[in-house]
Amino acid sequence: MSSHKFIPIVGHKDILKNLNERIKKENLPHGLLFLGPKGIGKSTLAYQLAYALFGKKELAAKIDIEDPLFRRLLQGSHADFKHIRLGFNEEGKPHQEIPLEAIRNTVQFLQVTPLEGGWRVVLIEDAEFLSRKAANALLKSLEEPPTKTLLILCASQEQQVLPTLRSRCQRIVFNKLEKEDVKKILLEYHFFSEEEITLLMKFSEGSPGRAILLSQLGGHQFYQEFFDMLQAAITGKYSFLFTFVENYTQVKIEKGFDLYRAIGYFISWWLGSYLIEIHQESGEKSIWDERQLQIFKRFPVKFWVQHYHKINFFYHHPHAVGLERKYCLAFILLGIVFGPNAYNEGIANEFC
Repeated sequence: MSSHKFIPIVGHKDILKNLNERIKKENLPHGLLFLGPKGIGKSTLAYQLAYALFGKKELAAKIDIEDPLFRRLLQGSHADFKHIRLGFNEEGKPHQEIPLEAIRNTVQFLQVTPLEGGWRVVLIEDAEFLSRKAANALLKSLEEPPTKTLLILCASQEQQVLPTLRSRCQRIVFNKLEKEDVKKILLEYHFFSEEEITLLMKFSEGSPGRAILLSQLGGHQFYQEFFDMLQAAITGKYSFLFTFVENYTQVKIEKGFDLYRAIGYFISWWLGSYLIEIHQESGEKSIWDERQLQIFKRFPVKFWVQHYHKINFFYHHPHAVGLERKYCLAFILLGIVFGPNAYNEGIANEFC
């Protein structure tokens, strides 16, 4: 890993230019809605925008992470900055939504005069997971914002953000990064082998954060383990599947990410890549070896489309289906193994 101490903004040049012009003209809107895939740089830029407003006057291409001001932002010790996101309950399980209480505290926070004589900034990650009551409580702060306050909402699924929130914020869309930009980040800020880089770049789909997520899962080693497990289960060795489920539905809070959600993103990407690929006559392939193709060839494309939508629904709305996370993951994997038959109650009851 590189020994330098700078956090860069790679890509998003138009967004940087637009925000810098607004900072200079002192006409920033009170509400910003950052939209784009997870791991694309929305939260990173939000932190750097707060950093600019709290004293640096403009968005820089790089930030020295040893700067005392920026360290206070990262550590959550700046009196005029608040970061809200999906958290974990006392049992270590992730919340399904951002609760009303968190937003009530945020509204009170915004009403207080800035303690350091400048702006008050609130970053709300995963804004699509605001409960309806929480979103409604936030509306007044957007409709009648106190002077020099900024609300930054980040979301990867725009349609799941309450329409009344969307209409009161300025939308800023983050597009996928070019492959060379993703590679630059992976090579400069993380130590990976060439084999690992190839896999991570395919998974990233223009989002460095997605690539880093796969590396946290275990990178190439995890990738091999996943397909070894599927092949074993397809041949009747179901214990491999259930051991995998037990291992990957644990919450690793100390690593700052949730294995269950990470697995969901991976499976969704893997199946989605196949569905896109079969409709392309040429181009770079995401499915690298014959054993993966054989998994897909066992069932018709219509089933895989159906299962793809089920996967995304299960991961975004696990509470709606009334199943614990390990049963959701087991059901998804059983679908890959048994195909349409996995939806039969007999199979579901036998294995879940």
